[in-house]
Amino acid sequence: MTPFEIVSFAKTGGPLTKRISLSPEGKVISNGSACVMSHGQACRVRLGDLDAFAVLITELHRTEAIALGALNPSYS
Repeated sequence: MTPFEIVSFAKTGGPLTKRISLSPEGKVISNGSACVMSHGQACRVRLGDLDAFAVLITELHRTEAIALGALNPSYS
């Protein structure tokens, strides 16, 4: 597999969470009110395979999140 890169975020001062559930009708309900991030860090995460990605996901703390894509190369 080709190595790939994602972005990891760590929020300062509280959780970075989103609650996703299903309504009684089966519709997706997404509550991102706790996802606001005013202070924190973003960093580049290079992964060699999907197993490494799975480990990263299972080890996320409630103050952390990930995003697909990559940081602009000018950021370290």
